[in-house]
Amino acid sequence: MAGQVYPSAPEAPMLNINQKSSSAAGSPVLPAPATYHKPLHRGRRHRGGVAGCCCCLLSTFCSLLFAFLVLAGITILVLWLVLKPIHLPKYSLNNIDIANFAVGQNNTLNADFIYNVTAENPNRKIGIKYDYINLETSYDGQFLNSSSIPGFYQGHQNTTVLSSELKVQNYQLRQSSVTALNTQIQANNVPLHVRANAKVHVRIGKYTSPGFKVRVDCDVNMGVSPATLISKSCKLKRS
Repeated sequence: MAGQVYPSAPEAPMLNINQKSSSAAGSPVLPAPATYHKPLHRGRRHRGGVAGCCCCLLSTFCSLLFAFLVLAGITILVLWLVLKPIHLPKYSLNNIDIANFAVGQNNTLNADFIYNVTAENPNRKIGIKYDYINLETSYDGQFLNSSSIPGFYQGHQNTTVLSSELKVQNYQLRQSSVTALNTQIQANNVPLHVRANAKVHVRIGKYTSPGFKVRVDCDVNMGVSPATLISKSCKLKRS
């Protein structure tokens, strides 16, 4: 038994003093934090693009509007130079023939007027289209009756003579008007008011303008027997 050999015990491993055990430290070792990059706000860049587009559209619109106004101004100037310029038609009351004018029983008036009217178009390159011409007659503020002239076309630098008959039958006058009218008939000087209303269009080539109204008011003094236009005063208005 003295010669029995026993194996030697293995040497204990040597601990490196530079190596630290994570379990011995008591807390795990964390990696270094990564660098954080804040993303760009894409919404602001998008809004900036929309605003720039709107400014571009507004600038283009203003440029087009300015160009349109310039072209319109040039067109109007050329038309004015060519037409030199547009004149309103002229009207004159030439004469009034009276076939009958009498105050009957019960203060009623019976009369028969024939109006002779001249319409003149002084424009060289513009025609006048009439829808109608209405003639109204009144005495002492009392509307007696009206007559109408059918529509027609009047050419360049044209003068047209028109006639229209207006009849008054059994018109009831005020008593005060009857007394004054009888005195005026005896003096052969009766004041009347005549109004002409017309709706006209300007025609340039194939273009016809929208209609507008023209009114002529005339204060006249008439001799009844014989029928004579003693005096007249007329004013032209665009209504």
